Amino acid sequence: MVIAGPGDGKSNVGYDLAARVSTGAEMPDGTGGGEAGYVVLCAVEDDARTSVWHKLDAAGADKLRVVNASDGPDGDGWELSLDGVAWLRAVIAERPGVRLVVIDTLTATATKSITSPTSLKSILKPPVRAVPPRRCRR
Repeated sequence: MVIAGPGDGKSNVGYDLAARVSTGAEMPDGTGGGEAGYVVLCAVEDDARTSVWHKLDAAGADKLRVVNASDGPDGDGWELSLDGVAWLRAVIAERPGVRLVVIDTLTATATKSITSPTSLKSILKPPVRAVPPRRCRR
């Protein structure tokens, strides 16, 4: 999760990470990126035709590996709700190899207030449960 003020570049961080994951490029800390994978993007504040794809181009993303889920199940914008998370789960399940989900921004997609730790926790539970944890290799 990236937390910063308006205009501080949170979206750019998300697009940069999406590009790195989609191409298998090295991460900002110098660690290897590994195998290229799919990225699911929910960017409800940016228009895909005028902004999202241009930002992904600028970041060097493999756009064939980026799934734009910003419109949500009904075409009216993805929402961080039980129905929205269930739909997002289905999108992820359709594409083996999803390595990253970018939700830009949490406040734009939230259907409840996120001004207190309790409300934020209730909003974050569904997406955390949406992707089953991976077992660690020893």
